[in-house]
Formats: sequence, structure tokens, C-alpha cells
Amino acid sequence: MRLTPFPARALPDTLLEWQRDGIHAVHAHLTEGAKRVLCVAATGMGKSVFLGNVARAFDARTLILAHREELIDQLAATVTQWWPEASVGKVMAHHHEPDAQVVVATVQTLAGRLHRVPGPFDLIVVDESHHVMAATYQTILDHYCGTADLLPGMPPPAEAPVVLGVTATPDRADRKGVAEWFGHRIAFSYDTRWAIDQGYLCDLRTLTVRMDNLDLDGVPIRKGDYADGDLGRALQHAGAPKLIVDAWTQHGEDRQTMVFSPTVEMSRAVAAEFTAAGVAAAHMDGGARKDDRRAVLQAFRDGTTKVLCNVALYTEGVDVPETACIIVARPTRSRALLSQIIGRGLRLAPGKKDAIVIDLSGATRDNKLVQAHDLLGLHRALERHESAKAAMEREDATDRNAADKHAEEADESWTHGPARFANTDPFGRPIGCKHPWRHDPTPTCVDRWTHDFNGTRVVVRRGDPAARTWLAGAYDLATKAPTEIATSDLIGKVLDAAEAYIDGHRPADAWKSDAPTPAQVHALRRAGWTGDPMTITKAKAGAIIGKHKAAERDTQRHNAEAAAITLPRVDAAIGGRRMVNPADVPSMLGLTPSPLVDDTARRTLAAMEAKGMLRRQGESYVVLRNTEAPAT
Repeated sequence: MRLTPFPARALPDTLLEWQRDGIHAVHAHLTEGAKRVLCVAATGMGKSVFLGNVARAFDARTLILAHREELIDQLAATVTQWWPEASVGKVMAHHHEPDAQVVVATVQTLAGRLHRVPGPFDLIVVDESHHVMAATYQTILDHYCGTADLLPGMPPPAEAPVVLGVTATPDRADRKGVAEWFGHRIAFSYDTRWAIDQGYLCDLRTLTVRMDNLDLDGVPIRKGDYADGDLGRALQHAGAPKLIVDAWTQHGEDRQTMVFSPTVEMSRAVAAEFTAAGVAAAHMDGGARKDDRRAVLQAFRDGTTKVLCNVALYTEGVDVPETACIIVARPTRSRALLSQIIGRGLRLAPGKKDAIVIDLSGATRDNKLVQAHDLLGLHRALERHESAKAAMEREDATDRNAADKHAEEADESWTHGPARFANTDPFGRPIGCKHPWRHDPTPTCVDRWTHDFNGTRVVVRRGDPAARTWLAGAYDLATKAPTEIATSDLIGKVLDAAEAYIDGHRPADAWKSDAPTPAQVHALRRAGWTGDPMTITKAKAGAIIGKHKAAERDTQRHNAEAAAITLPRVDAAIGGRRMVNPADVPSMLGLTPSPLVDDTARRTLAAMEAKGMLRRQGESYVVLRNTEAPAT
């Protein structure tokens, strides 16, 4: 394909700025020798116009691939509108016009007519190119690019046509690498957030309908997303059709609405529920005849039908700007699918201020569930009826505040960073640090601190004044071999990284010979230990503290057991005994003997003697009620 002069045909003045910039970006990649280039633009931005004008700008014989007949008609009409001088032919079903300058073909038909559609082509455009990894696409591309016999990763031949991928969603649920196939040559990437912010798509508001009796964790996952059949049954069992109509009645503002369901059965049920509520609704799916699909879509375009329910039919390539409400009647883990669904409502139209997105959700612990705020790169869900622009402005303000706060912290760190080492404990450890640090200035750096261990010196120092950063590194004291550890404008982060490096590069039991921590010293003093902390290690301090805690636990247990020796309990335990000895009391009550327990047992028996219940006989006591005859 000739790259000069460029553009071969002047770009129309009516192109949008992103389309014009995108064409130049593609040309830049081709001049670098690229044979495959991927272009990413959010659903609704006008990709069909862009790809038609790419072919026109290079005056290229072009093959455009799509996977649905509706897309073929739309693409052919767009190319004809923007490049009327070119002949445009279709290859699909009963159409076979392979000799046109621009051939628009369905992959299903073309795969069976490869030898009846002669090349060469200068440019092959893959619309909705997230499908490019599918076997049918690969068969067609191998045929025209001469790559059938090449190993994966090998570049196409020099004479091969350029392959241009155009998609809103380069990610796939099955994780097959689209970007990898294009050699990571991405001319541009304009996501939904950017397009809304720049005014290429309308604003949106969201409403989440939570169904408490829908358990998404019980729905199987297939190819990275909820299995359609199981999801449809779970939604219907949870009463989704009626909830959808109720939510739309309250919040849909009588807008032209598309409903996206996981199964035909559920889609029909939703359409029937709308109809029963007096709302003009229709259902459509891929199994219907083309004429019927066209008629239903036209009725929706002209407003005769208010709500159009479908199953994966209108997720791609349908241009109905009047759509101003989207009902996501199928929770999904796929960013690509949700982007396509929501994008159906974001096209600009006269008098259209925004789109409403009604999103069904259920009880789940699945952190891979994707919702509208995820597509917009927002940290949390939109507030009820909060617009996307308002949410983006809110989070931008939060990010700016965080950036301002970080800048203040960085300035404080640069100015007063050395104070971090000013207050140390008797072992030379700065407050909050595990290891001692020594001030070790050099002629070129005054603010420098070091810690040595196992023949290694770890350094924390002030970095380049222009960058206002702090640095942490290490080097072998014998070989001087250096290691970079961390760089940050916050000295605390650098110091934490340096301490983590020390912990990770010394023997696992090295801590035993460290000095006791401030917490250990405090615990030693509380335990009544009067020695010098400078003379013991961390392990020794731990042993002393451990013994003290064990003694404390024993004391607490003995106190609790002594408190359990009461006169009524001892009297009940004596039962029918004639004699009782203080040494017998702990075992009678199921207690462990100890000096405190034994003493309490003796005092309790003495108290019982004072009350006339016992009579002392040597070291034991006679139980009077069991030995004296009752009075007559």
C-alpha cells in the first residue's frame, strides 16, 4: 500500500477531531513498517466513519470484514457516503460483488468463497476486531496475508496487506490476546470516560436494581462470564421481568429503551411484561428472519415501539441514537459486553442530554462483577441518579486534593526529612524503626545514614535536589557491588523500603541478637525487671517477658481457683464423708493444688468449725452431721 503522498485524498472537513487524529496515527505506525494496527474507540463514537475514511485517505483497495449482515449494510452505506468515487461491493448471502474497490463481506460467507474473491487487497479492515482470534477470521487473514504457514509471532510477509483492527473492546472474556495478535501496535485508545468528557458521547445516569433473592454465586461461570442459560433461569426465578418493568416505570422517563437479556425466554418474558403494563414492546433475537429484524428495528427507530428487548443481537454495530435508556438485564463479568451494551445508549442525538442505565444486580461475593462505574474508571458506584460527568468531576477533585496533600507531604519530607533520624532510642533506632541507623555523611552528601549487616551496607540519603527525592540502596562492603532499593519523594517510604530490604536479606534467626524493642523494654519494667536493657538481646528479653507472663497467668488461675473454694461448695462436696482433711478439698472441687488454694481450703474448714459444722481432730476435721446421732 502506498504511504505517500498522504493523504492520497484530502480528509473531509466534517470529520471529528478524533477521527482525523486517528487516521494520522495509523499512518505514523505504517511508516514505521507496521503491518497490523489496532484502533480502540468507545461504542458510539463513529468507528464506521473512521474506517471508511482510512481506506479513502490511502486510496486503498480494501476488504472490510464484519460478522453480521446488518453491519455489512451499515458499513457499505457509510463508505459510499464518505467515498462516493469508490465502487463498493458486498459479499454475503445472495450478494457477490468481489471486484469492487471496497469489498464489504461477512466472515461466514467469505470463508466459503475465498477463491471467488480475488486479491490482492492493500488494506483489510476487521470491524469489531475483538473477534479476530476466531478460527474463521484467522482462515481469511491467513489466505490474503500469506501467513498460513508462519509460526505464531512471526511477522507477515512484506507484500502482505495492512490489517487494521477497529473495536471498542479489545479485551475478551476468554483472555485470548487481541492486542498481542496486532503486535501491541495500538494507534489510539479512546475509552468511554474520555469520550463522555470530550463530548463525543452523551452523559449517563445509573440506577442499580438489587434483587435480594438472586444469588449470583450459584450461577456457573463459562468462558469467563455467567452461563447464559443458568443466569436467565436465575433471573426469572427471582422475578426479574416484573422488577424491570417497575424500575423502568419509576425511573425510565418514558424513554426509547433497549433491554439486553441473557436468554430468549427471559427476553420474551420482559417484552410480555412491558406489553401487559401498556407499554409498546417487542422482542428480537438472532434466530429471526432478516426482514423481520429490519422491520422491528425500524419500528423502534420511529418510536412506534417504545421498548426493544433482545438477546445479544444489538450489542454490536447498531446505530440508533434515539435510544436513551438501557436496561442491563444480565449481570456480567465482561467489560467488553457491558461496554457494548451501555454504548448503545450513549450516541449523540438532537435534544438528548443523557442516557439512563438501569442495571440488575444480585447478592454476590464476586469481585469480578462489572458495572457502569468500572467502565468509567471510577473508584465507586455512581450515586442514585448522579451523572457520569458529575461523578468524574467529584473523583477528579478528590484526586486533586490527594495530589495537593501529597505535594505538601513531599515538601515537608524534603525540607525536614533529616528530623526523621533525630529522635532515637538508646540503641540508635529512630522512632518507628526496627534497626539502628548511623549518621554517615560524605563530602558530597551530608544527609546520609547507614546500617551494616552481614557484610552489606544499606544507605538512605538525600537524592538529586532538582528531583527532590530520597534514595535507598545497598552495596557489598567487599566488592562494592551496588543494589538499588527505592526512590521516593517521601523519606518515610524510602526508609520503610530499606528496613524491609534488611529484614529480607539476613538470616531468619538474626533477630534474636537484635537489641530489645522499646515495647519489650517497657514490658520488662512493668514486670519488675531491674537489669540494664543494653546488656540483653531481643531473644533474651522475650524469654524474660514470657516467663513473667506465664507466672502472671498462673497467679490469675490460682486466684480464680481459690475464689471457687466457698463454704457452701465445700459443704456440698463433703456429702456423706465422716472426716475431711484440708488436703482433700482441691480434689473434691476439681482444682489444682497450690499454696494459695491449700491455704484457702484450710481457712474455709476453720470457718466451718467456727460455725459448729466440723470438729477438729488432729490435722483433720470430723463432719458432725455425719457422726453425731440426732437428738431424741
